[in-house]
Amino acid sequence: MTLKESLMTIKDFRIDRCKKHNLCDILMIVLIGYLTGCKDFEEIHFTAEIWEERLKKYLELPNGIPSADTILRVLAGIDGKELERTFSDLAKLGPAVESAVCVPVGLTKYREKLPKLTPYDAKGAKEVISIVDSFREKMKKERGIAVAYAADEFFIKAGLPLPEYEYYDEFTQLEDGVGLCTLLKHEFYEALDYFPPAEYRRRVTIPTGKAAYSTIKELANAAESRYNGLKIDVIAMENNFFGELITVTGLLTGRDIAAQLKNRDNGDAVLICESTLRYEHDKFIDDTTPEYVEHELGLPVLMVPNDGYKLLCAMLGEDAEDDCEVIYG
Repeated sequence: MTLKESLMTIKDFRIDRCKKHNLCDILMIVLIGYLTGCKDFEEIHFTAEIWEERLKKYLELPNGIPSADTILRVLAGIDGKELERTFSDLAKLGPAVESAVCVPVGLTKYREKLPKLTPYDAKGAKEVISIVDSFREKMKKERGIAVAYAADEFFIKAGLPLPEYEYYDEFTQLEDGVGLCTLLKHEFYEALDYFPPAEYRRRVTIPTGKAAYSTIKELANAAESRYNGLKIDVIAMENNFFGELITVTGLLTGRDIAAQLKNRDNGDAVLICESTLRYEHDKFIDDTTPEYVEHELGLPVLMVPNDGYKLLCAMLGEDAEDDCEVIYG
C-alpha cells in the first residue's frame, strides 16, 4: 500500500455537502509541506500554491489548494486512532522523517458558521501524550532517537510536569514552540550561576500567556530568592484579540498587553517575550508596535528573546551582550 492509499483510508469526519477539498489531498499537502521544511499552516498553503500545477499530477484538487484555516480545521478533527495510524505510516518512511510533533489546534473566537471543534481537556491531552510516548519508544529502539514530541500545551493541559531537557533530543521543533518552556528553564537556572547573589533595587513586570504563566512565575520566584531587592510581577494575560481559548504567549497583542497593564504600577520596566512579534520583529500580530505599548504605559519596554540567560539579564537590568534592546518611544 502506498502512503497516498493509506491516507485515503482515514475516516473523514466532515459533512459531505460541506466538503470542498478531499481529505487525502489535504493530508498529502500537509505531509509534503512538513517534509520540505514548512513551519506552519500558512507556509504549507503558500508552498502548495506555488507547486499547484505539479501537485495536480498526483492529487485531485477539485477546488485548488485548501486555505490554511481549512487545513488546520481538518487536522483538528482527526481522532486519536487515526493519530496512531499516522505515526505508524510515518515510521515506514524511515530517515526521511527527522521529527514529528503533535500540537493542539488553536481555537479562536472567530468561528462563526464553522464546524464545532472541542478543545482538549486533561483526559484528551493525556491520551495524546500516551500515543506519542508509545511511538517514541518504538523509534528509540529502531533509530536511537525519539522522533516524535508532544507540544508543551498538552502537558500543561493534562496537569503534568513539563518533560525533562533530554525528552526533546536536539530541540528540532523549537520554531513550533515545542520544548520552549523546558529549554528556557534549563538556560535560566544555568544563568543563575553566572550572577552571584547581590542587591538589586529593581522591579519589573512580565506579561505572559496563561499557558506559560507557571513556568515564568517559577523563574521569577527563583530570581527573587537569589537577589535581594528584586521584585518581579508576572501577569497572566487574557487574549481578548483571539479569544480566551488562545493561551500561548506568542499570540498576545500589543493592545491587549497595554490595556491590561495600563492601570497598575509596573515598576521600572515591562519585559515582553520577543515571540509575540511578527517574523520581521517590528510589530505585534495586531499591527501595534513595542513603541506603542511603551507610550501607553509610560515606561521602558524590553523585548526579550526566548533565552534563559537574556531573560535573567533583563530581570536584573544587566547587559546581555547588547542582544536585549530597550525600545524608546
